[in-house]
Amino acid sequence: MVTTHPQIIVYTYPFSPWGTKIVTYLTLRHIPYAECHQPQHWPRPDIQSHFGLQYRRIPILAIGRDIYYDTLLILEKLEDLYPGKFSLSVHDPADKALTKLLEKWAELAVMKSVVSSLPPDAPLWKNETFLKDRIELWGSQFDHQSRFKKHPGALAEMRNHLALLEDLLSDGRQWLLNTHNISLADLHGGFLLFWLRDTCGALSTEFFSSSEYPCTWAFLDRYADAITSAKRNGHTPIVLDGEDAANVILHSDFSELEGSVLNDPTGLQKGQMVTVYRDDDLSSKHLHRDVGRLVSLTSREITIAVQERIVDVEIRVHCPRWQFVVEASGGDSTAIHG
Repeated sequence: MVTTHPQIIVYTYPFSPWGTKIVTYLTLRHIPYAECHQPQHWPRPDIQSHFGLQYRRIPILAIGRDIYYDTLLILEKLEDLYPGKFSLSVHDPADKALTKLLEKWAELAVMKSVVSSLPPDAPLWKNETFLKDRIELWGSQFDHQSRFKKHPGALAEMRNHLALLEDLLSDGRQWLLNTHNISLADLHGGFLLFWLRDTCGALSTEFFSSSEYPCTWAFLDRYADAITSAKRNGHTPIVLDGEDAANVILHSDFSELEGSVLNDPTGLQKGQMVTVYRDDDLSSKHLHRDVGRLVSLTSREITIAVQERIVDVEIRVHCPRWQFVVEASGGDSTAIHG
C-alpha cells in the first residue's frame, strides 16, 4: 500500500444523492478533498476530454492517477486506504455483515422508491435536458405520465422503509448498530432518507410524521448533527474546475500498487485489452464503455490501465465486480458479468 496519498478529487454535482454520500463520508472522517462539479446530465466533458473515459455515472473519485467508479467500491477503497482516525468502521463480524446488508438495502430497495417519491411536478423534471438524459438511462418511468402514476405507490414503499428503521431503533439505540458514534452502517441506512427529507423536502408530514416515526426522525436529526459538527471542525473542500482537476491528477503518483490477475473465473489475463461497462441501466452497454489494459482482477474489483492521450501518462480505472461487465476487447469474445 502506498503510504503517502495524493489529493482526493470527487467528481459530482451538488444535488446527487450518491455524490453527497461520498462527500458526507469524507466530511465525517475529516479527510481533506476537493470537488470538481459536473453537469447533472451527460455529456461530462471534464471526464471525456481530459481522460478519454466514457463512464456515465456520478460520483467518480480520483486519488492521484487512480480513478474509482461506483460508491460501493469508492467507500471500500477509502476504508482500506485511510484506516484509523475518525473511523466509521466496525469490527464485530456480525456488525460488518449488517453494514453490508444495509448498503445493499439502500441501493437495491430504498433507491428504487426514492426517485418516484419526489414530487412528480418538481422543478427538476422541468429541465428537458435532464429529463431526456434520465429517460435514456432508466426508461419511461421518468416520463410525465409515469411519474404521476408511480408517485403514490412509491410513498407507500417509503413508509415501509422507514418502518424497518423504526423497528431497528425502537429499543432506544442512538445508532443503527448500537454504537457510541455514527458508523458506516448509519451512512448506508440514512443517506437517502436524509437526502429526501432535508435536501428535497419530499417526506411530507402527511405521510411521514415524526409522531409515526419518532425513532427514525430522531436518528435523522442525529445524522444531520453529526455532519454539521464534522463540517464545523473539519476541512473546507476546495472546488476545482475541470482543467485544474485534470492537471492535479495527471501530475500525481498512483495511490495503489498495480495488483495482479490470479485464476479468475473469466479466464482473462493480466495485460490483456479489455472493455468494462455497467450492466444495470439501458445505455451503458452501448454508449459508456471504457477500454484499457487489464492490470488487476479480484473477486471485488476490476482495474484497467488507460493511456491519457494529451499528457501521455497512464491512469488506472477501478470498477467493482458488482453490476459491471468485463470482457476481452474485440468481436470474438463473450461478455463476462462481474
